Amino acid sequence: MNKKAITQQVFIYIFIMLVVALILIFGVKLIKQTTDLGKSVDISVFKKDLDNSVQQIYTYSARSSQNLIIKNIPRDIRVICFIDLTNVGQSELNEIPYEEIKVYAETNLGSNKNLFFISKDFIEPQSIKHLTTNPNPFCTKIERQTLTAKLTNTGEKVVIGP
Repeated sequence: MNKKAITQQVFIYIFIMLVVALILIFGVKLIKQTTDLGKSVDISVFKKDLDNSVQQIYTYSARSSQNLIIKNIPRDIRVICFIDLTNVGQSELNEIPYEEIKVYAETNLGSNKNLFFISKDFIEPQSIKHLTTNPNPFCTKIERQTLTAKLTNTGEKVVIGP
């Protein structure tokens, strides 16, 4: 075998390794994007289920109540907190047991965001129309990917609590 053929063969191997590396990089990136999309879909489905339950009890007569059970909450979510930032004082802010939510609440007092998540990654707080809490704040640990709470119609708003 001549020296020219051996030199060309080295470049072919380098090119093959480069192509394999690029395929691996783009494959891992695509898998991560798909996983992130799945998480955001799960959170959107959870929010829609919660919103539908709140709107349904809101249409009932005053003092109506129903137990809320939502299953299939994304695995990464460890705690869900409900905080009415339009009706919270400094004493209630001090009762928030999670520092990242407390910081957000202190900087966004009066905001209509009332649904907060504690998870591995940051999840943007959400807003559920007509929802308030009793007690304020109301945080619940997620076990077996299920949220259980009680919804009560006060005539003006829907209260979520234990």
